[in-house]
This record gives sequence, structure tokens and C-alpha cells, in this order.
Amino acid sequence: MMSTQITAWQPTAEAMSKTTHAVTELGRGNLEALTRSTQAYVTGMQDLNRLYVTAVQGLMQQAVESTKAFAAAKTPQDVLAVQAELTRASIGRILSEGTKLQQAAQKMAEQISAPLTQRAAAAVEQRKLAQAA
Repeated sequence: MMSTQITAWQPTAEAMSKTTHAVTELGRGNLEALTRSTQAYVTGMQDLNRLYVTAVQGLMQQAVESTKAFAAAKTPQDVLAVQAELTRASIGRILSEGTKLQQAAQKMAEQISAPLTQRAAAAVEQRKLAQAA
């Protein structure tokens, strides 16, 4: 009789074991995805900070050069020419650096979201399989 009771519970125990294993694997996968996403965030922020510092340094260097150019100007026309060149160069640099920063931020966002998106898709697929069973 004891053998019959054990045999009767065996399918239930196996189902619980499979469910527990699936939930554990889902949690492990979620943690791995979160870790990859966090690593992408940290790396991306380092890259953005590096680009930002480089941009600021470039703008500071440009300001120093502009100051020297203004100091060397001898006539009002020279001052106007320096001002026009400064404006043109500043706008060009700002647009260029802004584009670099925007592209880096977009890349970072994609790298951060990729592991989480993949994990969500895997969870949806796993749920579909579980419902079909």
C-alpha cells in the first residue's frame, strides 16, 4: 500500500520539480540579463563621460585660441573677422560634439535594453510553452 501511495504522488512530485527548476532558471536568466544591462550602463556612462570631457577640453582650447586671436586683432575689421570665425567654429564644434554624445547615448540605451528585451521575450516564450503543456 505504501508503494501505491508513492507511485500516486510521483507525477505530482515530478511536475513540482520541473516547475521549481523552470522558475529557478527564469530567475537566474533574469539576474544574468540585469547584470549584463548594468555592465552596459556603467561602460556607457564611462564612454559618455569621456566624450563629454573631451568636448569640454576642446571648447576650452578653442576659447584660449580665440582669446589669442582677439588680442592679435589690430583693426575693427580684424575683430569682426575673428568674431565671425569664432562663431562659425563654435557652432561647428557644438554640433559635432553634440552628435557624438547623442550617438553614444543612443548606443548605450540599446546596449542596456538588449539583455532585458531578450529576457522578456524568453519569459513570454516560456509562458507560452507552459500554458501549452
